[in-house]
Amino acid sequence: MNFAYSDDQKALSELARKILADKATHERIGAIEKSESGFDQEIWAELAKANLLGACLPEEFGGSGLGMLELWLLLEEIGRAVAPVPFWATLALGALPIAEFGTAQQKAACLPGVIAAEIILSGAFEEADADDPARPSTRAVRDGAAWRLSGTKICVPAAHIAARVLVPASVGGGRVGLFLVDPKGPGAKLEMQRAASPSRRSGCRARE
Repeated sequence: MNFAYSDDQKALSELARKILADKATHERIGAIEKSESGFDQEIWAELAKANLLGACLPEEFGGSGLGMLELWLLLEEIGRAVAPVPFWATLALGALPIAEFGTAQQKAACLPGVIAAEIILSGAFEEADADDPARPSTRAVRDGAAWRLSGTKICVPAAHIAARVLVPASVGGGRVGLFLVDPKGPGAKLEMQRAASPSRRSGCRARE
């Protein structure tokens, strides 16, 4: 059995590494980490130009339709460069679950914008009082045609710059729903959390 990367996979890694080597310098990273957003929009745009933000998203929305291995290769390069971009939050926690489980309307509203670096997403899967994302303490109840969520999520990466956050919540009967929440919408409250890791430094407590 051959476990070597394919030529296409190697090329993907090399492309990401070149972009990040050119842009994610120590001086630039230091300056960005001291900024209010902690987010390098220029690097994010360069990744989009190379279609790396869409590498693992469906072709029908402008992506390349690659798989999870390619996602991990890109995450490896992001981590190697300590690039201050919300790649994990947007792709792994937001866009890929939407591509897999979202409605046609949700996919059309979010995925092209992610690929074009116009939309940042995140996912709120951690809770202080529940250690299993499949059994959240956060609740969702019907409120007319909509849903009302109540609960607190912790360590939500890039929540302060995200357009939408994917939130799992119990809907009763042992079932869990996934909801796209506007983190700046009515009833939502963000509290910044600081940690040693740059990926956690932009995390937030999100209350709904």
